[in-house]
Amino acid sequence: MNAIVTLSAHNPAFLPLVLLAVMIALGAIFGRLCEWIHIPSLTGFFLSGIVVGVYLLLTNQEGTYDSIKAVGSISLSIIMFELGTRLHFRKISHNLSEVLLIVLSQAVFTVGLVTLAFLLLGAPWEIGLLIGVIAMATSPETIMVLSRSYRSKGHLTDAIMPHIGMDDMIGVIIFSIVLAIATSVNGHTVVSTEVMILEPLFEIVGSILVGGAIGGVLALFIRISGKDVARKHQFYLMETVCAIILITALTQFHLKIGDVEFILSPILMPMFMGIVFTNLTSKAIRKENDVALDAFTPPFIMLFFALIGIQLVISVIGLSGSIWFLVLAV
Repeated sequence: MNAIVTLSAHNPAFLPLVLLAVMIALGAIFGRLCEWIHIPSLTGFFLSGIVVGVYLLLTNQEGTYDSIKAVGSISLSIIMFELGTRLHFRKISHNLSEVLLIVLSQAVFTVGLVTLAFLLLGAPWEIGLLIGVIAMATSPETIMVLSRSYRSKGHLTDAIMPHIGMDDMIGVIIFSIVLAIATSVNGHTVVSTEVMILEPLFEIVGSILVGGAIGGVLALFIRISGKDVARKHQFYLMETVCAIILITALTQFHLKIGDVEFILSPILMPMFMGIVFTNLTSKAIRKENDVALDAFTPPFIMLFFALIGIQLVISVIGLSGSIWFLVLAV
């Protein structure tokens, strides 16, 4: 018996699997405690990651995070797919002017104010601009989970969902351009205007095309599976999870066309898979697919926020002073 336990402890997969189990257990406990004091359960999920992150730092095992972060990538794909399924073209067209006004106003003021704050603290302008673009991004995960938890509906919800999608799309474009500029300045290398334009363009267009194509294929398979009434929920879940894992895998590839190297967006690709899927299927099928997926996703959503907590703990180590506090606040 001792030999078996010792062998398991030395297995590279042992600690990552134990950490996942601990995060789910702590997330469930902390989430429930937060609900008792009328705080969203997401705060508890995040705190569970903080606890695990501190443990990893104290035991010098930060590298274990790399072994489990793939779970976070799958969770993000699930959340963005669910966001996409709530973006029906008919609803978007009714709120398009409002969405554009909100997104553009947010982008200008957020990027400007955060960049100015970093400049006043003596940070390099390119770093301030980069953090400003990051601050501009709206967190789709929190809004999506809270919307589903409280089953919110109405004009405000219909306006927020397309706002998140548009905001993330613009954020990806601006971030890619600013990152290229910041890399050029800090690395003393010259990045051509052509590369700065084509890199975000390839990323956006590629993500839309690939995500849309997979969403179309998923809609076709879901329609076929719906004919088997007895097991359709089972087929819905298997096919949707298969598409989500495939999408997640594709976002890990670095692609190169000529001198332009890029990746497919882990935000846009699953989101457009959901958009195409929801616009090619009936309302009844969409609801049944949501029911099937909702029974599978809670542990992944919990782990997603826990992994954010771990990443935060690991990433802020080494920063100091006012810039550390400002990055944490952003």
